[in-house]
Amino acid sequence: MKSFQGRSEVKVPGGKLVRVKCNVEGNKISKIQITGDFFTHPEETIQRLEEELTGLVVDTEKIRSMVTEFFQRQECVLIGVEPSDFIAAILKAASSPTPEVNL
Repeated sequence: MKSFQGRSEVKVPGGKLVRVKCNVEGNKISKIQITGDFFTHPEETIQRLEEELTGLVVDTEKIRSMVTEFFQRQECVLIGVEPSDFIAAILKAASSPTPEVNL
């Protein structure tokens, strides 16, 4: 599998927006950025999630398991989103290259 950049946005019904940008090299996430209009406490929670996702093989079950276990371990508060929203956005971004736009 070649390298690509993927992007996604997941709008939570009645809630917030989760955006993911990631670079995939081979079959692994080499870089990931998670943003949106949701809230977490402590604020470093998303940075720690990004760090743990970096290097992970792009596999639906591995990503689902890792994110679920991550939030079970953390003493954090999520406002406007659930772990499943992050999972959906990450899988979408890591599975579909963003079309290149030539300007």
